[in-house]
Amino acid sequence: MSLRTETFGNPFASRFKRAKQAGSFKFVIFGATGDLTQRKLIPALFNLYLDGFLSRPFSVLGFARRDKSDAEFRAEMADAIKKFSRRQAETPEQLEH
Repeated sequence: MSLRTETFGNPFASRFKRAKQAGSFKFVIFGATGDLTQRKLIPALFNLYLDGFLSRPFSVLGFARRDKSDAEFRAEMADAIKKFSRRQAETPEQLEH
């Protein structure tokens, strides 16, 4: 007696092969000065940006208990990208978006 094996392709795979770019959006972070934002959220958004998944315009709106200026927040998030992102910015302009 012989066993016949068949392989079937995934009928749903074609849906996931094409990466789609998100439309314009605002990403809201509550607790924007916290550890989760610096270690996970901002580096993940940066990598999505580098991969071309985030279209323009998009913005990040942060709420926090600690009072910071826009420049201070941007500087901290740029440092977080340098420290925690799996990929680094190739140009300074990439950190300005």
